[in-house]
Amino acid sequence: MSNAAWQFEHSVECNSDKSFAWAFWTDVSNWQRLEGKAVEWIKLNGPFAIGTSGATKTPGQNPYHWKITQLDPESSATIEMHLDGAVFYNVMIMESIGSDRTQIT
Repeated sequence: MSNAAWQFEHSVECNSDKSFAWAFWTDVSNWQRLEGKAVEWIKLNGPFAIGTSGATKTPGQNPYHWKITQLDPESSATIEMHLDGAVFYNVMIMESIGSDRTQIT
């Protein structure tokens, strides 16, 4: 990813410990709750683990297929999605920043 043509980074802080934040994020049924009407459905074809594939369906579009390619439990995960002419990487990093607080990047 070091030769990426485009990169975006955003961090948020939440009032939960890292274990809770990780459990929430790795339950993909929560992703649809977060995305609202922008997503029709999200599926994970197995456990949240390296090599597991999934798909995301947005209104009026074919499903986007993706795969978990890197994982450090309760710390980080990378989801890779191949698009026409590009590869999209979603890297999620979770860090404890104090008592019951987590930074998600």
